[in-house]
Amino acid sequence: MEVAKRNEEIRKMRRPRFTLRQIGNKFGITSERVRQILLRMRRKYEQCRRHGVLYFGTCRHCINEKSYKKKLRDMGPEIKAEIARLAVKGRTGEMVQERNLLIQHLVEKKGFSFSRVAQLLHRSHSTISKTYKRFGARRLRGSTAQ
Repeated sequence: MEVAKRNEEIRKMRRPRFTLRQIGNKFGITSERVRQILLRMRRKYEQCRRHGVLYFGTCRHCINEKSYKKKLRDMGPEIKAEIARLAVKGRTGEMVQERNLLIQHLVEKKGFSFSRVAQLLHRSHSTISKTYKRFGARRLRGSTAQ
């Protein structure tokens, strides 16, 4: 068995709570070696500086953010439908991220005031300004750290 495949199989087996000894017996290695492999694989995961989540390869939040920004740039009259979709009180992670990006887009690219954005999204202007400042600070902190 190829080493990379073996290591991935070891990582998958550890999830359902196999012991190090059980995993080692399956692959003919010691439990200490299994522990070392798992530790090395954990180090391969990175933490996204912008979103604070662990990822392997590319952060899914960054991918979603890039594609959603492109979608906003390409929107014409459909932006009204997008505003209506995000005006609801949903709190899923993806919806919150898209709402933050929409606020940023409306303020920076379209020149809307916080009050106008608040009217569109059925929120108070202070909520919009706090969201914009908090999201902007996180975005700036993430871009300077990279």
